[in-house]
Amino acid sequence: MGNCKSIFLLFTVLLLNPNVYSQIHLIYGNGYNYAPDYNGSIHTCKDDGSGQTLCFDGINKLYDIALDNTVDPMRIYYIESGENCIRSANLDGSNILDVITNIAGIYSLDLDLSARRVYFTVDQTEDKVIGANMDGTDQAIVTIKEYASSLFETLRGITVDGDMLYWIRGGISCNDFIYCCKTDGSAYETIVQNATPAVDMSFPHDLVVSANSIFWTDPGVNSDVIYRMNKDKTNPVKILTGVKASQIALDTKNSKLFWSESADQGKSKIMQANFDGSDKVEILTTDINFVMGLVVYDEGTSTHVNTEKIGNYLRSYPNPVTSSSTIEYLVPGSPQLAHLVTISIYDMAGKKVSVLVNENKASGMHKALFDSKDLPSGIYFCKLNIDAYSKVIRLVVNK
Repeated sequence: MGNCKSIFLLFTVLLLNPNVYSQIHLIYGNGYNYAPDYNGSIHTCKDDGSGQTLCFDGINKLYDIALDNTVDPMRIYYIESGENCIRSANLDGSNILDVITNIAGIYSLDLDLSARRVYFTVDQTEDKVIGANMDGTDQAIVTIKEYASSLFETLRGITVDGDMLYWIRGGISCNDFIYCCKTDGSAYETIVQNATPAVDMSFPHDLVVSANSIFWTDPGVNSDVIYRMNKDKTNPVKILTGVKASQIALDTKNSKLFWSESADQGKSKIMQANFDGSDKVEILTTDINFVMGLVVYDEGTSTHVNTEKIGNYLRSYPNPVTSSSTIEYLVPGSPQLAHLVTISIYDMAGKKVSVLVNENKASGMHKALFDSKDLPSGIYFCKLNIDAYSKVIRLVVNK
């Protein structure tokens, strides 16, 4: 039994290591200095703060950013509040395209890279959560949720996780909420509010979602906190206190949390810590006025750094397998691009026993058939490769 465990551990380590160099990078928006009008800029740096580079500037009141790194060249999506629009551009600022136009009050945005949709919040006479196509050619704008607005409430950060949307509705006098629903507007519910035990929010600002947790910043006058809570709405905890954090981003590959924080003399800084709040360090403090949007991405992969979103869509049914099973998987990216996909089956000894897929596939959901009739009962592993990304799931053949 000990030998089997050793073989399994060695096999898993070898299988999950694609031996591809990768470097985690940050992209952040900069510019807001409490002036009624300002030009924002977009910058990039490595996750240790080195290599700080100006991508482009001249953005009329930058509010938020998101990244599409499934296309070549990568595209940055950003809110240009002074022009009431969402635009996209190459990272060097070239090839600027209008995605959403003539909508005042756009506050925060995020991208669904598999469905090629952009979702954003609008803080105006009527507060809204809206979805549209990413390419801007057929915007197909749909209002997901709408609220009656007041002077004391606003829709803030929004994030996409698989087929779910999460967003913040912040205000004053205990009017603070985090909501979620499916991207089609169904299954709407309140995730957390001031009445939630162990939560004392005061104008929460931004949020992100990992495979198991929700993280959000609360820089309000009574809080200065970063929270983490399980997706099932249990165990909300303050992982960091005394931090006037606004924007937040995750490196799920290395379990690192990044956030922007107000510093002295009206400046901002970018910080990093583990998911539990430990090992807090300053990453960047140079020439940042106010961070408006923060993104983490992995230079060594062709997909968004949150590869859990892809992994969540790799599944086998039925499992255990009696005679055959359907392997369902997601290929991310633009419909115009194809990605090399391989799906192979291995036994416990690490021997490849079957190749289900070995070809270029367009973005979207796909299926492959695993026929186990010629294989003995036992434990097997299904390995998915999409370009440089790898994911393994365990299969049980039981005849």
